[in-house]
Amino acid sequence: MREFIDLTKRLTNRGVAYAIISLIVERGDIVIVVPNDDDKELLSILLEDIKSNFDLRISPTSDIKLANFEIITVEEYLKSWKQYSGKRLIFVIEDKNLISPPLDHLERIIEETLVSRSRDPIRRLAVRISDILMPLDIAKDYYEQYKQGKIDEKKLISLIQSRFPSKDDAHFALELLKTFYK
Repeated sequence: MREFIDLTKRLTNRGVAYAIISLIVERGDIVIVVPNDDDKELLSILLEDIKSNFDLRISPTSDIKLANFEIITVEEYLKSWKQYSGKRLIFVIEDKNLISPPLDHLERIIEETLVSRSRDPIRRLAVRISDILMPLDIAKDYYEQYKQGKIDEKKLISLIQSRFPSKDDAHFALELLKTFYK
């Protein structure tokens, strides 16, 4: 618990959310750059937990795949920057202020996880994110109906909210759908 709180203090909730959202929405491999080895280790545990939780539960026919990732420190990047040219680099500290509705929702989810004072916040967050990602294949059909004009926005939101335990989760899922299926 303490380590996760320390991680969110150093990287901020938004920085951690940026790393997670990159894992979810990026299609290719990503390289996540963090300030130090402690952040590298803790963020790696969190992202591996999210990825393994998701991979165990997702249907093999799902469109949604999480990106493969590597986490390095700023020092490692500066020593070997040529090795990372052409790869999608995620600088969690420098780029965390990106304007993104899904990032805003995920930041709130992380804050809720911290406030809940769970014994294992990393596991709790990984399970919650997997729970949000699992019904997206079904929710995709609703979103496509909305894009075709068959249902209105109010009906879309209602249908998506029926699949999730909280409104925040539903709104995060809706923002992910907008990102995945533009």
